[in-house]
Amino acid sequence: ESPDLSESTIKYLNQQNMLLNVSVFVPLSQQPIRLVGAVSWFEKVSEASGSRYVIGIRFRSIKPRDLKTLFRQTNRFWYLVLAIVSLTIVFAVSLLYHFVLSNS
Repeated sequence: ESPDLSESTIKYLNQQNMLLNVSVFVPLSQQPIRLVGAVSWFEKVSEASGSRYVIGIRFRSIKPRDLKTLFRQTNRFWYLVLAIVSLTIVFAVSLLYHFVLSNS
């Protein structure tokens, strides 16, 4: 997120295919991931405090160690989703079982 970028700046970066040095802060990681990329798309998002932009970056260069960190974070996310879905199913089955027993 960078509140200092105007629409004209983003359009210029996109049209010129300029390379950007980007730092990505990943949860549970001590250091930001640094990569080189170019703006591939952008979208204006209106908010109560004004306009902001969502920017898609096409990665051009990333260190293997940083790529490994990104993959590890992605796996952690999916394990968390799987755990939440599993607990929801267990809760629903327990609730259904309790409901069936109380009506018998």
